[in-house]
Amino acid sequence: MNNQLNDIENIFTNKKLENLSDFEIEKVIEASLNKMDEEKVNKIGKNTRSFYVLCFTTFLLGSLILISFGILYLIPNMTIGKYEDHIVSGIVFILIGLFTLPFLFLFFKPTKRLKWNLKEWACFHEKKELKNMQKQILQNQKNIYNQTHIDGKEIKFVTILDSFTEFSDKLHAFLNYQEIIQTRIYKFLVTFTDNSTKIFTEKEGSNIYNILVKYISHPVQPKEITPSNADEIMKYKMLLDNHAITQEEFEEKKKELLKK
Repeated sequence: MNNQLNDIENIFTNKKLENLSDFEIEKVIEASLNKMDEEKVNKIGKNTRSFYVLCFTTFLLGSLILISFGILYLIPNMTIGKYEDHIVSGIVFILIGLFTLPFLFLFFKPTKRLKWNLKEWACFHEKKELKNMQKQILQNQKNIYNQTHIDGKEIKFVTILDSFTEFSDKLHAFLNYQEIIQTRIYKFLVTFTDNSTKIFTEKEGSNIYNILVKYISHPVQPKEITPSNADEIMKYKMLLDNHAITQEEFEEKKKELLKK
């Protein structure tokens, strides 16, 4: 037993949880269960087995109910409506139920697992818990990596070089001016930890934009964007085309802008 515990300590000394293999996980769980009271191990095993049996029974009954419905549909005068339609429905129900059964047995493996003793069920439960912890850690690491790396390189700092507006062709009459016309674009100079640089041009609100703005260091303030007369006339022309303003209102605004 002492040698086994020493092996487990060596595993955790040299490796993190997310890097353990299935074999190493089994060794960790076996050592952990050996340190527990037999009563506690049996309780974990019973609860796990009961939940497994409940899930298996529920899915099995669901398959059998589908097959039963299918058979009822095939019996004349058992349902209301055209018998020809019932034949199709009955065949569909039966096929779904029959195809579900082999997948059910392959997934739950009842012929193997129902022969387990309580300790094996406890080991099964603890392994599932440890594997879920592994997945959660790896997912968190992936999320952190995606928030700190672009193109496989780690971000060091980011500087805004410029910003400008872009006019979109996708116009909708019921959207306001900012949504239908004006989209702000930013140019970012990204410096990576290996001191290489790259310029990214991103729309405000995009995934990469949301990452880069968190790393802005001493940004150059973008120039204030003021729409030109031509842009203003285009805005009112689009509003006119979408029947948001009248022809008279458009002409009035156009004359007013051309005088500036």
